[in-house]
Amino acid sequence: MRYTYSDEIKLEIKPQEFTKDSPKEILQFAVGGLLYMPATQSNIARKIIDGTYSFVKSFVLDLEDSLGDDMVGFGQRHIVKVICEIKEAVESGILRT
Repeated sequence: MRYTYSDEIKLEIKPQEFTKDSPKEILQFAVGGLLYMPATQSNIARKIIDGTYSFVKSFVLDLEDSLGDDMVGFGQRHIVKVICEIKEAVESGILRT
């Protein structure tokens, strides 16, 4: 996914590509395409691991706007599960960072 902008818009720094190996001065502000999804979505980890969201640089597991108050506890537990699944995929070499 690539965002475009008009040259008429005065930007402090023009958009540029970045990777995990880019200098800290770039990475500290590099969010890229930010994907918001409910923390209760059951297939989050699988979609990240299998590459469905390979274009995404950052994602948010939302506990506020997308969930009712009665689902926040479940969402919190699910986030821990998602992070553990992703960590395991990285450590086993299935998912590359």
